[in-house]
This record gives sequence, C-alpha cells and structure tokens, in this order.
Amino acid sequence: MAILAAVPQPVAAAAPAPVPYVVAIDPGHGGSPDNSHPDQLFDPGSISVNGRAEKDLTLDVSRRIQARLQADEVKVVMSRTSDQYVAIPDRMTTASNAGAQLFVSVHFNFFPDPGVSGSVILYPRDSVKPFAQLMSDTLARKLAAFNVKDGGLMLRDNLWARAPMPAITVESAYLTNRREAQLLTTDRFKDAIAGAITAGIEAQVPGIQTRKTEIVNYRLASAKAAAAAAAARRVGVVKAPLVPRLPFVQVALLLAAGYLLVRFRRTLIPVIAFGIALGTVLRARASGRQPEWHTRRGIRRRRSRAPIWTDVRID
Repeated sequence: MAILAAVPQPVAAAAPAPVPYVVAIDPGHGGSPDNSHPDQLFDPGSISVNGRAEKDLTLDVSRRIQARLQADEVKVVMSRTSDQYVAIPDRMTTASNAGAQLFVSVHFNFFPDPGVSGSVILYPRDSVKPFAQLMSDTLARKLAAFNVKDGGLMLRDNLWARAPMPAITVESAYLTNRREAQLLTTDRFKDAIAGAITAGIEAQVPGIQTRKTEIVNYRLASAKAAAAAAAARRVGVVKAPLVPRLPFVQVALLLAAGYLLVRFRRTLIPVIAFGIALGTVLRARASGRQPEWHTRRGIRRRRSRAPIWTDVRID
C-alpha cells in the first residue's frame, strides 16, 4: 500500500558554471577641474573642432562596447564609469586584478593638420602586434561605409608595455578633422565604432561565442531545474511506502502514559482493569445482551445451587 508522504528527494550534483571571458575597456582621459579642490587632477583629453571633449566621447563609445560584449556574456571591466580622473597605472591595475584577458583603451586622435584622418592602432610590443593588426583590419572594414580610412599601426612602447595581457590603444578618428569630428556627434557613427572594436575583440578571442552558448545553455538548464524544484515544493508530496508518523504531542503523551504505568503500576493496573470491565458492561447493555463474563458467572452460580446426587442403594 502506498500513500502520499513528503520525503526528501536526492539532489543531483550541479555542473560548474562556465566561466565568462574577461575584457578590460579603458575610456581614455577623464575628470573635470574643481575650484574647491585645486589640487585635484583632471584630463579632458583633446577638444574637437566642434567643441567636444575627448573624455566624454571615449566614455560614450566605451559604454556601447561594454553593452555589446555583455550581450555576448563577456565580463567587462571598465577602468572608469564616470567623468573621473584615473591614473595610467591604476587603469592597468584594475584590469590585472580582474583577470582581464584583453585590454583595449579607447581614444580619439589629434594632429595639427586638419586634413589628416583615419583610424590608428597603437601597440606596446611585438607580441601584441597581431592583435593590433586584427583590430586595425576590423576597423577599416567596419568604418569603410563612413569613408574612414585605415591609418595602420604605430608602436608605442611607453604605454601598456608591462601589461600582463595583450593591450592596445584604439584611435578610431581624428578630432581635428572636421568631417570625422562631425561624425562623432551622431549615434550611428559611435555605434559603428563600438561594433568594430567589439568585432575586433571577438576576432582575437573566437571562443567568446562558444562560451556564450555554453553560458546560455547552462542558465536555461539551471532555470528548468529551479522551476522543477519549486513545483515539487509546491506539491510537497510524493508516493512513498506507508510509514506511520505520529505528531510530537502524541508521542509525548504515549511516553508520559508509559512512565505513569510503570511508576504507579500497583494503583493504575486495577483502575485500568476496572475501566475495561465497566466499558464491557456498558457496551453489552447498550446492545441489549449480557456480557459474556456475566453469563458464565451466572452459569457457575446456578450449578453451585443444584442438589448433589449421590448413589444411594435401597435394599
């Protein structure tokens, strides 16, 4: 026989969650002057021909890159998230402490000749050059629709030279070129830059898309398992063999009764016997018959009153 009884269910060992890739995005420059704190450092970067500060443009584009990478399940570490001054060493320390596998610093270029235009990628050492070339090619391809030419690579061995991961600086347009400065006022162009840099990062680490699939599948499986567990908790019962279960109060009463029976057995046993006999009589009378023990006693009494016959021989 089976009844519905709540029993614990075995819990399967959960598979470890896939670890996302970590990428550091560094919005160049940052910070504003503060008259109440004249010693506070700030670095607006270059100012475009139409009055835009480089620090604001780099933060804007970096946030767009962050959103795209996060959509692909990448953990993004930002060296700054607001208009604040961050020293160069501190930017790299933030990335290193987070275990970043790539570092991309976002900047915009400046040159006295306003006719100079295009995108340029700076790299600190030869081992990083393949990543820099891949990013340069990606920008050239993605920004061709805006007539932004490929300015090539430039060795900059005094910046990010000690980075523990591949680190590059992307100068995707010239603030001193009027046409490119005007493009930077549009969301379409800034989205294109963010998309190009994201594509360059994911070309350098093709496993990002595979890891994204693993993370999404793991999340779906975890959600299904959680939903199944919640449904089981709502039902709260499963089929199980019959197992008598007594509430705590009943168990306590039974233990107390046993103790009293042992402790006061000389007094309680006659009382219990009398109660059983009385109950028997009452049940018998209620049913209109004599109790069996009463009938047998009556028979014994009648037999005791009968004369005792003996063999008497009369001659």
